[in-house]
Amino acid sequence: MHYIIFSLILRLTFDVTVLTEIWNINLDLFKNLFEGYTFYFDVPSDSIIGGVGVYVRNCYSCNTLNFFKINSTETNRVKNISTEILTNGHKYILGAVYRHPNQNINDFAKLLDQNQCQLANTRDPCIIVGDYCW
Repeated sequence: MHYIIFSLILRLTFDVTVLTEIWNINLDLFKNLFEGYTFYFDVPSDSIIGGVGVYVRNCYSCNTLNFFKINSTETNRVKNISTEILTNGHKYILGAVYRHPNQNINDFAKLLDQNQCQLANTRDPCIIVGDYCW
């Protein structure tokens, strides 16, 4: 809700906004919250808590990239989404990551490193954001 307040006060329009801990019970709200944006998300199927969401302005062409997905394990619960954003002939990859707290940090670091190596091979500009509390 801070976004709405900042947007009204500052009159800013963001191209991309990333949220973490979106929770399954809030999806209907998030899907319809901002006009002119498409909402991409990844939430747990076995819990209502956690999750990550990305708003991308509709003036951009955007695709989700499932082959960059970091898979959750029993010792490393993580939700994430990677999007390819196209604008003016340029391509950018945005990764949004939420790591549940109290999980094995070494497992997560290995998975994140593997993911970033895959992303680096594309040679496209990449931005990785999220909540992964070390």
